[in-house]
Amino acid sequence: MIDFEMLKATNATITAHIKDFFPFTRERVALTEAVDSRAAFFQQNGLDTIDSYHLALAETGEADVFLTTDDRFLRKAMRLNLKIAVENPETWLGEVENGY
Repeated sequence: MIDFEMLKATNATITAHIKDFFPFTRERVALTEAVDSRAAFFQQNGLDTIDSYHLALAETGEADVFLTTDDRFLRKAMRLNLKIAVENPETWLGEVENGY
């Protein structure tokens, strides 16, 4: 998804910010039929296309948590049967720091 975001970014500042994430990526998750299927399920349950693929790829890559500041996305994701946690970064960081 980072590669896709880079392709669609037209603002040089946004592109630079996206590139800043590259050092934090440890693996790449391939776009497969299983990912397409899971993304389609998410779309049928109210997520937009890009968000559905972000989440499907995070699940497939067995991420521990998916962080988002998008409250609407967070509410929709919480209604789904997910294999990973979806959290607000501020809330998640507070929980991590407090040992929850």
